[in-house]
Amino acid sequence: MGLQCNLVTPNVNGKHIFSCAGEAERTARAAHDDRLAASLLQGGLPAFVDGWYRAPMWAGLRTRPGFDRIVRLRASTGAAR
Repeated sequence: MGLQCNLVTPNVNGKHIFSCAGEAERTARAAHDDRLAASLLQGGLPAFVDGWYRAPMWAGLRTRPGFDRIVRLRASTGAAR
């Protein structure tokens, strides 16, 4: 899909990096995704969103003004407004 977007609109998307994971990586990712889905189903959306934003990649976002509001909105509706 990414390759198609780049071919159709190369001037819009800028630079791209395409990666092809091996079987082991795909299997590990699928297992991780299954665990995320199970946690969402078992704990509900508010708990899932709270856990999601504890990930290290969101550290910078957590310090931004309005972060708590964004999390509350996403936990209650599944989207930010």
